[in-house]
Amino acid sequence: MRTVITGGTVVTADAASPMDVLVQDEKVAALAAGFSGLSETWQEAADRVVDATGKYVVPGGIDAHTHMEMPFGEPCRPTRSRQGRGRQHGVARQ
Repeated sequence: MRTVITGGTVVTADAASPMDVLVQDEKVAALAAGFSGLSETWQEAADRVVDATGKYVVPGGIDAHTHMEMPFGEPCRPTRSRQGRGRQHGVARQ
């Protein structure tokens, strides 16, 4: 499956820039500046095109928010993690 995310602001650890993202087989395959023309080429072979205009795009970002069922008010103690429940997203809403 090939997805192209266009028009968004890509946020990385270093910066935030207007870029397009190519996702292939559930992995970020490439990033391109919107004016480069690469996005149009990617869209021709894409299964899905997502318009992220006005939104932030966080390639490879993982929503790690989970509830570990720790009782509040008591000292923390080791517990079995349920990290597998976090959701993976390519586009985050403003």
